Amino acid sequence: MNLSNRKEIPKNGNELPRGKRVLLVGLSRSGVAAARALAPLGYELRGADSSIDLDPAVRSDLEKLGVTLELGPHGEKSFLGSHWIVLSPGVPRDLAPLVSAGAEEIPILGELELAFRLARLRSRGEDRGKFVAITGTNGKSTTTMMVGAMLSAAGKDHLVGGNIGTPLSHRLESVPEWIVAEVSSFQLEAVERFRPRVAALLNLSEDHLERHGGFGAYVEAKAAICQRMGAGDCLVYNADDDAVVALVKRWPTLKKMPFSPLRPVEGACIVDECLSLWRHGQVVPVLEIRRVPLEGLHNQENALAALAVGSELGLSDKAMSKALEEYRPLPHRCQLVGECRDVRFYDDSKATNVGAAVKTLESFPGTVVLIAGGKDKGGDLSPLVESIGRKARWVVLMGEARKRLAKSLREFGRFEMAISLTEAVELAFQRAEPGDSVVLAPACSSYDMFRDYRHRGEAFCRAAAAVCSRETAASGASRRELKE
Repeated sequence: MNLSNRKEIPKNGNELPRGKRVLLVGLSRSGVAAARALAPLGYELRGADSSIDLDPAVRSDLEKLGVTLELGPHGEKSFLGSHWIVLSPGVPRDLAPLVSAGAEEIPILGELELAFRLARLRSRGEDRGKFVAITGTNGKSTTTMMVGAMLSAAGKDHLVGGNIGTPLSHRLESVPEWIVAEVSSFQLEAVERFRPRVAALLNLSEDHLERHGGFGAYVEAKAAICQRMGAGDCLVYNADDDAVVALVKRWPTLKKMPFSPLRPVEGACIVDECLSLWRHGQVVPVLEIRRVPLEGLHNQENALAALAVGSELGLSDKAMSKALEEYRPLPHRCQLVGECRDVRFYDDSKATNVGAAVKTLESFPGTVVLIAGGKDKGGDLSPLVESIGRKARWVVLMGEARKRLAKSLREFGRFEMAISLTEAVELAFQRAEPGDSVVLAPACSSYDMFRDYRHRGEAFCRAAAAVCSRETAASGASRRELKE
């Protein structure tokens, strides 16, 4: 890389740690984004990843940025020889070389923390780079995109990214007024100064227990979103989620705005079939529920959370209602992907935990044939079993978790195993009756059989399309035979 084109390393030690030797640990999207942000500033970058099979395109990009690569098992030398470390969300904090670096007081920044500090550094004291951070077990991506759509409808300068799939750090050459970030528990484990102007806490249920070790530790990770909030900041929260309500009580002086689709609250709520806001002691309707193109109580919660955030940002009712009315579901989130013989196929591959799968099942008015399973996250399965008992005609199980799921469903009885997702779709369609929905809501992560939830969702869509194509062809042949 041509070093003469690099900018000077920032002198502001209050924003970025001192020293030019930086180690990037984890070279997925976040690691590459950090490299792109730091390389032009003149830092000496080393990149460490436990995998030796780095994607060739990623390797090429990092080498062009001047990053020295260290692939394979991690050793302490590079960690202890760095002035500071940037950690990708997927890398556990208890990694032995990281623990050693922490003991030596070497600063360790997550990519979200790096983005926050870069935004502060580059805003140069102007009222820009203000973060809106959205977290929770489920609904983060949908709510984040809704808030982004509201800002677009209002003509506000903004950026949307974070855990939604677009790391923020390399997108901050020009700092917008608002930065809307989907924030995960993994990202929040590695923040120090991160302070959003507005935070939204959507819900809390068991998830990522294989990483955090227990629900309490998971909640503590999520709590980091509020730790540094203070005067002038606002916390939007779910007034119907007991774990959320218990958590927000820790900050009695923080400005709070609740939301609830079940009852009137002094924030965002549903009254007379309208999404509404509480203003000056009275409820003000913003948009009729029927005009929002999303089904289910969980999506009403997402819309209300976005409405509460938009209200706190000072957006007009017109802009917010326009954004919600025109919003379209993100891929792999309870998305209708096919229909044949009066059976509908829904891809909710993003339902990677029990809480998400339960909300999906409960959102369907009719009977469901559920496809579940994948890599087990170790959570309590009883809420899923109860929901299956109410909503499911049949369940098809797949992946590493299928035996544990089968054990939990012994009393339910109506289930079978599949060795692939394609087979699962075939079996589910055979069990479905007219009017049923075949729903992929795995309640597990995808990493036993797929790269990620997107890869799994795409495979489901292909399998559903193949079934529908076959059935359509068979129906056409039958009609021809009858005519003859």
